[in-house]
Amino acid sequence: MEIKFKTWPLLALLLMTGSLLACGLGSSVPLEPGLPPTATLALAQFSTPVPPPTVTSVPQPTPSPTLTSSFTPTPTEPAQAPSPSPLPPATATSGPLPTVEPSSIAQAAAPTVPLPPAEPSSPEPAPAVDFVVRLVKMRSNQENSWDGSLNGVCGSDHSIYVHVADAQEKLLDGILIGDRYGNFEVPTGVDGPGMVRILVWSATMELAVMGHQDGTRYTSEFSVPLSTLDHDIPLDWLQQGGYCQSPEDCQQRVETNQLCHGHYSYDLVFQRTW
Repeated sequence: MEIKFKTWPLLALLLMTGSLLACGLGSSVPLEPGLPPTATLALAQFSTPVPPPTVTSVPQPTPSPTLTSSFTPTPTEPAQAPSPSPLPPATATSGPLPTVEPSSIAQAAAPTVPLPPAEPSSPEPAPAVDFVVRLVKMRSNQENSWDGSLNGVCGSDHSIYVHVADAQEKLLDGILIGDRYGNFEVPTGVDGPGMVRILVWSATMELAVMGHQDGTRYTSEFSVPLSTLDHDIPLDWLQQGGYCQSPEDCQQRVETNQLCHGHYSYDLVFQRTW
């Protein structure tokens, strides 16, 4: 009788036995209490050793040699502004002096005005002003006609001819003549040595020396009112100038406008007291 064994159960038993033996080579994992014991296999872990990294040294830059210099900087001074160039010295103004107010009538040469002789007197204290009035004279009707002749009743001039002299009677140029109210200042010398002609257009003026063209200021007496208006002229002046025959005739002519209204002229002299 032939006995046949089934081989697969045996093989399965052998494989299980081999597995249990293999498990003895690893480590067992402890079982938690209360759990059925179960065989677990711990797989051996194999790691390929990693070679240590290769350290590559980085080349350090070679320090540049320190340069030294023997140059010593020169200390700088603060900039200074250039000195201004000196101005050239002032020079005297050349050329003619400015003329006085132009006249619409022809101008003839003014007659020379002689200074009256100084009368001897006892020493007196120094005057309180630099210039005094030496002469005031109303020109005659013939003198006011420019050429000494009368084509009609009256001459046609209406001016004040001002002369200025020093204490020795030397005529002075560049002396400023002005009126009491400061309307103008005109220099002597523009109409002759030491003289200036001031036109008066139907008005009355009081004149004095104001100063010099160089800026010097003077004190001076004022003249009496000098007018080209009939009613502002003293009657005896009109008579002495030949404009009428007597004070009564002069008064009657003034009231009836029969004189030379607006056409009278004067000579005026200022003299310096030093």
